[in-house]
Amino acid sequence: MKLLLGTGNAGKIEELRLPFADLDIELVTLKDFPDIIEPEETGETLLENAVLKAQYYAEQTGLPTLADDGGLFCDALDGWPGVRSARVAPTHETKLALILKELDGVETSKRTATFQGWLAYYDPRCKELYAAYGSCSGHITDEPYESSHMKWGFNHVFYVDEAEKTFAEMSKSEKNSYSHRGKALQKIITYLETTIC
Repeated sequence: MKLLLGTGNAGKIEELRLPFADLDIELVTLKDFPDIIEPEETGETLLENAVLKAQYYAEQTGLPTLADDGGLFCDALDGWPGVRSARVAPTHETKLALILKELDGVETSKRTATFQGWLAYYDPRCKELYAAYGSCSGHITDEPYESSHMKWGFNHVFYVDEAEKTFAEMSKSEKNSYSHRGKALQKIITYLETTIC
């Protein structure tokens, strides 16, 4: 079986690949379909956007597709940036600067946040849709942790209290065991092992 990873984010692709290593599934990416234009993420929720992307790429390619949408929800900012996390600023650096500015002066105990995410699987052959949710709690650090292997998103400022380190300090496999995406992915793996049509 071929499975399309419906994202152009190289970091996400690396994380999504890991749990599939022992499965009889051939993973392909959007690089194999250079003519496909990314869809506009018009959903009002993470789930809506994940489903939108999975169905769009599946219908464009004819392949079962796995797509995700995730967001960082900061309690002191009433859940901001939330569903707009990927679009609040144009670059990794400006995203980090913006969230640190918004939380400037907020004490550590009130800098709590949750990473939430949905993964959606859609098979256009049998119109089968399955979605899984994952979350990870932590807080936003005062300064970004520098890392050479995680250069996207909010990894550098999201501290996982349970692990006592930021996402940026973790190996990819360790991050998968704690992250919202990793937890949702395990549910997807279980589903695929038993329900491929």
